[in-house]
Amino acid sequence: MKKVKVLLDFIKLSVPDLIEFARNFVTKTTGNTNFTTPDVPVAQVTTAVNVLESAYVAAQDGGRQKTELKRTARVALETLLYKEADYVERTAAGNVAVILSSGFNPTNEPKHADKPDFNVELGKSPGEVILTRKAIGGADAYIWQYSSASASDAPDSAWLLAGGSTKAKFTIKNLQSGVKYSFRVCGITKDGTTPWSNSIQKTVQ
Repeated sequence: MKKVKVLLDFIKLSVPDLIEFARNFVTKTTGNTNFTTPDVPVAQVTTAVNVLESAYVAAQDGGRQKTELKRTARVALETLLYKEADYVERTAAGNVAVILSSGFNPTNEPKHADKPDFNVELGKSPGEVILTRKAIGGADAYIWQYSSASASDAPDSAWLLAGGSTKAKFTIKNLQSGVKYSFRVCGITKDGTTPWSNSIQKTVQ
């Protein structure tokens, strides 16, 4: 499972915004009980911020040497922030609130998409579809059906037997290309058959 990490978006900031970001980091982590032993003392970050600010102001006249000093000062500050980000990430261990308390931003929380109970995918060959059902507890086998009726609530008489399987996966072949079919599945348990799944429509290639 992926954990939320520290977002290194500060590298995209302008120099004034980077200075503000770094000072906010110092303010938020000073006295913060989540971060008592940073890899880099916050005083060192403050010093680097002041150096960058001075270099930025001095480089406003566009002088080549002063511009290079500004660039060097920015790299120095960013290097410290990389180290602080690594420390915050290790300490937070994926806790979004802890990351935010440092002044850094978190990456997006991983989204866990629930797999559907029943799924229909087109196969590699023309006229082929692959049906997959989330395993049904207590089911020893599965019955797979299809219908060329366009309505998802097709009557039972419109459904044709595609086959049976002991696994919750089944491939139907030799269907007619360009036709929209409906598919459904049920499980067989010691108590009988389970209710049919919701039907899924798919146009066969």
